[in-house]
Amino acid sequence: MAERILRRAHELGQNARILDWEVNQLPPDQIVPGKRVLWLSNIARRMFITMRKEYDSWDDDKIRQKILDTEPLMVEFKKTHKTIFATFTSRKTTNEALLRVIKLIKLRIQHEDNPENEYNNQLETMAFIYGKYLTKQEKEE
Repeated sequence: MAERILRRAHELGQNARILDWEVNQLPPDQIVPGKRVLWLSNIARRMFITMRKEYDSWDDDKIRQKILDTEPLMVEFKKTHKTIFATFTSRKTTNEALLRVIKLIKLRIQHEDNPENEYNNQLETMAFIYGKYLTKQEKEE
């Protein structure tokens, strides 16, 4: 993985960007495992699709509120993962965007299963983000 990133940086030359970041770790008792995040995301999406069919005249906010009123698990999920909840309960979210978020969650699960490999995990995450987000703008220009 590191070799691929270094090779790509060499190809880009002066256009290569080296990023550094700080890890702001939550206390262990506040971390929601990736497998649970994926499970809750799937529940949110299924409930949203089902309710959209049932209440076809409702807007997304009203459907979200119904989800929260119906399923207590979703209340906590919205508190801990507000953006993921909003993404999975929006008719504006494309399948491509959902798949990117799912891939990131699965990457997190993989990294939780291999915590001793932190440096490579960070490189892999950065490579995914760079490949999916940062290069997309260059292709569109």
